[in-house]
Amino acid sequence: MFEYLKKILNINIFENKKEIKNEDNIKNKNDKNSAGVKNQIIINGKKYNNISSGNFTISNNKIYINGSLIENLNNIEEKNIKIEIYGDKNFISIDSCETVTVNGNVYNIKLTNGTINCNDVGNDVTITNGDINANKISGKCNVINGDIKC
Repeated sequence: MFEYLKKILNINIFENKKEIKNEDNIKNKNDKNSAGVKNQIIINGKKYNNISSGNFTISNNKIYINGSLIENLNNIEEKNIKIEIYGDKNFISIDSCETVTVNGNVYNIKLTNGTINCNDVGNDVTITNGDINANKISGKCNVINGDIKC
């Protein structure tokens, strides 16, 4: 039992003392950006702060967070959309983008065109044209034209 706990917690137990070998296992610093901001989304350099961990959608060139419109992408010049998300999200649905990088975990992903990079996916991934790079995918993974790297 102790060997199992030592392995998953990555700790050494010495006479009722704990020595933490790897702080990243206790605190996931990837869910914050270099300024320590969590729950932030950056789209082509434009920052949106204090975004809850709910749903993130890009549909018909419009960005929605939990169903509320926050930006119309028809107003930006750059058409190669690069998205960075800091913090966990329940659902990500994107029509088209170049890349999505989630510094956190996602429960469900639906991506039509583009590549997504994330930590863990708690449920299903559906990608029509693009790739997924994840540590772990717990549900079904359906990629029509692209690669799955786990």
